[in-house]
Amino acid sequence: MEEVYEVSAKTVAEAYAKANELYGGENKEIKCEIVSEPKKGLFGIGSKDAVIKVTVTENVGLDLGKIFGDGLLTESKEDDKEREGRRNDSEKKEHRKDRRHDKRDRRQNQDRGQREREEKAAAPEEQVRHSDSVTAGDAEKAAPAEENKPHRTRKESQKREHENRDYVKVGVSEDEMKYALEFVNTLIANMGLSATASAASAPEGEEFTATEEAPLYPAIEIVGDDKGILIGHHGETLDAIQFLVNLSAQRRTVGRGGHEGVKIKIDVENYRAKREEALRILARKMAGRAVKYRKNVFLEPMNPYERRIIHSELQSYPGVSTHSVGSDKDRKIVISYEGEGKQK
Repeated sequence: MEEVYEVSAKTVAEAYAKANELYGGENKEIKCEIVSEPKKGLFGIGSKDAVIKVTVTENVGLDLGKIFGDGLLTESKEDDKEREGRRNDSEKKEHRKDRRHDKRDRRQNQDRGQREREEKAAAPEEQVRHSDSVTAGDAEKAAPAEENKPHRTRKESQKREHENRDYVKVGVSEDEMKYALEFVNTLIANMGLSATASAASAPEGEEFTATEEAPLYPAIEIVGDDKGILIGHHGETLDAIQFLVNLSAQRRTVGRGGHEGVKIKIDVENYRAKREEALRILARKMAGRAVKYRKNVFLEPMNPYERRIIHSELQSYPGVSTHSVGSDKDRKIVISYEGEGKQK
């Protein structure tokens, strides 16, 4: 007896897993065919889930041992054991690989920390030794020697500089803010959403670099009914809007002979502050889990801004350390247990 169903999910793999969970069983055989692939849409709008057709066949429950003899069943069990053995070997290899990567990252962090401690310890001594004799000319001669110190590689420095660029708050001019507001409001109108963007003021106690030419706080606040669509999953749509606004503003400013440091934060009804608090709570919860079970905990992929929040929150958390693995959008944080009795 056959029965046909349709199952939908965000990805084809998730649809397969869902079909197996819903219709799979000891006496059932499942066959899946892809009806339609998933579509992402624009900024999450117009996205469609993957759809598969599931054909479920019930087995008649015959005793294969009586029909074909016990040899067939014995052979099948041996095949299952062989496949299980290969799977276990593969999992052990992956586990050993992860352990090597963790050890390498910890060793690099320890070496970097040791170099920084040595440099800090040497700094006061050098200041006392040369406080009465160093001149501007001596400082210029000493500058090349600094380059010979064991600093980070050029690639690491460029990457860190790129990630830190999002966190340096530099004021923008009235012309740059006006252009950014027009860009955002036009984008919202073209998306057919009910919302309005306006210039945001600096929160109480927060400082930013302002000049006479660029006195405005670099942030825009969006208020409206369709905030969920503008934010997207974990702020992905909001980040995309912010990227487009700043890319356009920077090209326009550079084209007019201005600086390249235009960086305006886009927020929707204080979403980013709420997300930051949620990430800090998540960081402490996962660190507690790492300590409780004495093993590493992997977080979901995050952007540089969110990873920075996790690193900062757990910097002084006892018994754990943090480092990032992966690349681009798949880069994630690993919370490593550093106490006694760590599970291997």
